[in-house]
Amino acid sequence: MKKQILFIFLLSIFLLSCSKDTNDISLLNEVSPGNSSQMLVFKDTEELEKNASAVLSMNTEARKIWEKQKSFSSFGVACDKIYLACIPENFKTEEDVAAFVSTNKEYLQIVSKNGEKVLEPINYKNRYRYLANLSKLFQVGDDIYKVFEEIIIKTSTKNRAILEQITESNLDAKLLSSSEISVFYSQKALNNSLSGTKDCASENYCTPNQLLGHSFNDKQKESLHVRVSLTYTAVSGLDFLESVEYVVRPYKKVLGIWYWRKADISMDLSLRAYSYRGDNGTWGFWDYSNYVSLKNERVIEGNYSYNNRQLSNIYYGPSFKIIKISATNSLTKPFKREEAF
Repeated sequence: MKKQILFIFLLSIFLLSCSKDTNDISLLNEVSPGNSSQMLVFKDTEELEKNASAVLSMNTEARKIWEKQKSFSSFGVACDKIYLACIPENFKTEEDVAAFVSTNKEYLQIVSKNGEKVLEPINYKNRYRYLANLSKLFQVGDDIYKVFEEIIIKTSTKNRAILEQITESNLDAKLLSSSEISVFYSQKALNNSLSGTKDCASENYCTPNQLLGHSFNDKQKESLHVRVSLTYTAVSGLDFLESVEYVVRPYKKVLGIWYWRKADISMDLSLRAYSYRGDNGTWGFWDYSNYVSLKNERVIEGNYSYNNRQLSNIYYGPSFKIIKISATNSLTKPFKREEAF
């Protein structure tokens, strides 16, 4: 009994520390017919980024409790819940898994990575997925934002109906060029001008903006997936937040499909990113490093943002100058990569 009381006490302290930056978020009732979920409202992008980092760093149970405290349901947690209900050992064939995914295609997908089939939630690469409601929406100031797989778009609250009609299937370049819609966040390199498409200022700076890698065990049935991405968010005017996002996740292969699994995991990451200075047309850089070690968890995930203030209408997305990462997993061989560009 004493151990149970101690556990509850420690868990309470942990949740308070994880959510101390998320207590002041407003909630706005949805007005869409038939949708009783609620939407998070942030006063500005600074508050948005602070809460995105805090919620992303929580584990699954802590995130559920935080949402319950907020009387809020996120699209990210909804996807994770369906994902964790898909227990590989409960299926007899790969076709059974595919049928389950098809039934829950709003939340699940099977993607191809290096010729392998991997089960993932929808929007699994988007770090804002735990702040978007079940309609994939959240609000910052007077703008409404919608989350997609690799991008977030926004419009003013008066154009909300337009945003609600946009899906992954009809999201295209023509739509993004509309005066009512703008791109807030992208995982794709923005090697062009805000006033028109251009090549990179110099091919020396057109380096990769994403690192993907895997390590396996001898039987190729356990793997460790590593992803490090450089992204950008358009804050306001010519203000851009350049970010590094990282994911270290163990997987297990069952019935020819890779699934999340728990393991002891660690990550040691350091990098230098090229960063374009629009005020004088030159390139600079920013640095980031972090070490994380977790016991019996499904993922190490997080991000760091750097504020890059532009003074012209030319902007190029960040890319790697140097990256060094090592990751370990109690079930596979270590993963190591070091590159300079």
